[in-house]
Amino acid sequence: MTPRLLLLPTASLLVGSALAADRIRLTDGKALENVQVVSEGLKDVAYKQGKDERTVPSDSVEAVEYEKVPPQLGEAEAFLLQDDPESAIDTLDAFVQTALDKPQTVRDFKWAPAQAAWRAVEVRLAATDFEGAKSAANRVLTSFADTRFVPLAYLAKAAAEHEAGQADQALKTLGELGGLVSAQSLSKRWELETRLATAQADPKVKPSAKRAEYEKVQGEAGAFPSVKALAQVRIADSYLAEAAASPGGSKELRVKARTAYEGVLANEAAPRSAVAAAHAGLGECLFLTGADADDKEQLKAGALECLRVVTLYRDQGVTVARALFFAMRCFDLLPDPRRKAEMKRELLGLYPATTWATEGKKY
Repeated sequence: MTPRLLLLPTASLLVGSALAADRIRLTDGKALENVQVVSEGLKDVAYKQGKDERTVPSDSVEAVEYEKVPPQLGEAEAFLLQDDPESAIDTLDAFVQTALDKPQTVRDFKWAPAQAAWRAVEVRLAATDFEGAKSAANRVLTSFADTRFVPLAYLAKAAAEHEAGQADQALKTLGELGGLVSAQSLSKRWELETRLATAQADPKVKPSAKRAEYEKVQGEAGAFPSVKALAQVRIADSYLAEAAASPGGSKELRVKARTAYEGVLANEAAPRSAVAAAHAGLGECLFLTGADADDKEQLKAGALECLRVVTLYRDQGVTVARALFFAMRCFDLLPDPRRKAEMKRELLGLYPATTWATEGKKY
């Protein structure tokens, strides 16, 4: 497998006029078709449908797809499809800076600078460029503070800090987000996501205590299917973390983790990030079971789950690194030294800043 970084356009900045008009994708899987988006605000996305002007809460918007985009944004997406994230980032950054310096240059695309700034965060996170992601998130927070991307930028910044081993900074960032949610009376979704991220980022909290918080969030997330699915992933992760620290009860805890991951995969409303994480987690469960029992079929199944992530969810950054690590471990025990070497080369080559790459160097 040749190392590559294929990033799917999750912000959906589409080129050309394949769509009849703008389209608003919602977190429940539905979409508002044939609309003209007016603005993407902190609390609401405003749009026109025919002669009527309406709004939809920003917390329920997954992405906005525009019929027409500035050429630079189309170029950035083309670079990503060519596995060239560096050129995509350069293009996005240059566009945003020009728009900030000379607003008149984007008068026909007033929405585009904020979209591009957020897209630059996504691309850097997908490449596990944690310092770059933090810097790009700060630009969203300072230059586009009235847009729907602000809570997402806080969460992305905290995720980058957490993955970089900067727990105190991550908790501080999440505290700032919590303050904003309270001060601006933002959606319950952002309170729940802040709680999930805070429990995950705090190294002083034991897995069982983290799980208790995740379960509370899951119980309160009925109106937010994406948050509910993410909470279930975190619950599964906590079972595996507890199993690693409790050898005597590890088998039972792994079974609980596997059941939780499979629940996410059976949930049609689960967002892309949760589905990818569930495949990677299931792959880890199968590897652990196969390794303990020297069960080749379990190891093959684990490798397959991990390869699904590597092949289909290349935009999921740290999750891809996790999948590569456990695919490598599966191929190591099967044994398949050629494929093990491929997984290790890609893990170390593309995701060197991750803890998974650090672990991968040991094998």
